[in-house]
Amino acid sequence: MDELWSFLRNKNNQLWVFVGFDAGSRFWMNFELGSRTTHTATKLVKQIKHYLGILAQANPLKIATNKLAAYNNALQSVFTDIDDVYLQIVKKRIKMRLITVKKCFVKGTEADFTDTLWINLYNYNYRCHHKSLKLPLTHPGTSKFQKNWSHRTPAWQWN
Repeated sequence: MDELWSFLRNKNNQLWVFVGFDAGSRFWMNFELGSRTTHTATKLVKQIKHYLGILAQANPLKIATNKLAAYNNALQSVFTDIDDVYLQIVKKRIKMRLITVKKCFVKGTEADFTDTLWINLYNYNYRCHHKSLKLPLTHPGTSKFQKNWSHRTPAWQWN
């Protein structure tokens, strides 16, 4: 689960989009619009629980969020009857630059998340283009719709 910031008409009218998605496929299971609070997170978690139905009881459900306390509160109040493991990804930024990323296991251990972490590692290294790795094209386009950069993934950089 994660949340995205947006706005309606002007930036003073903030809107948060809480998203629940499958880590492997990036398929969005549900979303909720609202303020960045436990109330909105709880609405999202209740919908996810509804969609998962009996599947959530078959295996431990793997949940990963950022450190927003609203997620922890929502999960504790909604997933009382579901076997789950919970990981928080804690990112530290200074002036919008990512400094550190830490894993905080709220419920469960690293062994519970090994498969998910490998999927994320693959996605990061082979599928996601990173702005810091882009290279200027030798013959850049002349219009604003033509490419001026070659976008690369970390794995591609070493080719």
